[in-house]
Amino acid sequence: MRANTLIGLMVILVLILGVTRVKYVVGDVKRDVKQMEALLAEEQAKMHVLQAEWAHLTRPERLAELNAQYLALVPVSGTAMQEIHVIPVRGTLTDAVDQSPKATEVSYGR
Repeated sequence: MRANTLIGLMVILVLILGVTRVKYVVGDVKRDVKQMEALLAEEQAKMHVLQAEWAHLTRPERLAELNAQYLALVPVSGTAMQEIHVIPVRGTLTDAVDQSPKATEVSYGR
């Protein structure tokens, strides 16, 4: 055999080995992609369930029932508002408390 033929056969052998290696790497990547797609589908299903639960738990009529049962919150009246100058500046809480009008006692229905 001539040297050129021998070199050509070696190059072909190296290429065959390279293509085989690439084939197995691509197979591994495809398997990983399928696993990730399955995990993604599972997480999307969980998100769908959580969104449905959130929609159920935050229904206005349910929140109104819970408010009436546990909190008895009412809308804020205009008399509960204060002037902006009554709000204490940071670091001067004691000065602002001394100058502010006395707050009326609020009953929370407990």
